[in-house]
Amino acid sequence: MITTLDIGNGHPNYCVFQNQQLLKKELLVAPINLTSDDVYICSKVGNLDETKFILGGRKLQMPEVVSQTNTTQFLNMPVRYSESLGQDRLCTAYCYYSQSSGAKQSSLILDAGTFLTVDLVDTHLGFCGGYILPGLKLYFNSYARGDKLPVLNPSLMGQLDLEEIPHDTNTAIFTSYLFPLKTMLTSLILKYQPNQILLTGGDAAALSKVLEKENKISNLIAMKPDLLHWGLLAISETIMSAKSPTIEVSL
Repeated sequence: MITTLDIGNGHPNYCVFQNQQLLKKELLVAPINLTSDDVYICSKVGNLDETKFILGGRKLQMPEVVSQTNTTQFLNMPVRYSESLGQDRLCTAYCYYSQSSGAKQSSLILDAGTFLTVDLVDTHLGFCGGYILPGLKLYFNSYARGDKLPVLNPSLMGQLDLEEIPHDTNTAIFTSYLFPLKTMLTSLILKYQPNQILLTGGDAAALSKVLEKENKISNLIAMKPDLLHWGLLAISETIMSAKSPTIEVSL
């Protein structure tokens, strides 16, 4: 079995896979006991030590982005980015890239977590770059610093009409985030003509309720709540299929 861990800014969680099947997904609230035959791989933000969540098992070391002559790659995926990418962005991008059937396609990947990342991934060109925005909660909570302004819950966005100018404070705050996002996505769709928009992350469901109302966006949206975990699975399988996979024993 392969256990994948997502240790980000939000709630740490994990998935267990066997033979390309997702067996379970749970929050990391207690250490996981693994056998000596089990393998785990982790995507993490910051310096949090994932070994506090794992007992036993064998660790697959997360690969690095490698710069070669005229190319920069993550495993077999080209990376067009001047700085090191966060592991979460690499995982979601690699998930899409590794599942390519060979035909040239592209996708915008929206990961709606603590931050909202919007990345363009192409099955031939690899990771093409992207944007980092404040996440929904991070953005809306910032209004509490002002005088008498409310802290809004992103789940309440579903009834918004982005074509209408706001007539109340709540709608004005919601729309201040969503209207520029819609405008950016519409522009990216026009310029790059992606085949899909993949939505993932903790606030993906709230965001989809608004974006699905937009004609130029709605027909491209696909919800992929576990995209990062499937990406970790694809990475682990690529590593293990190599002649000398990088594996560490967890004590």
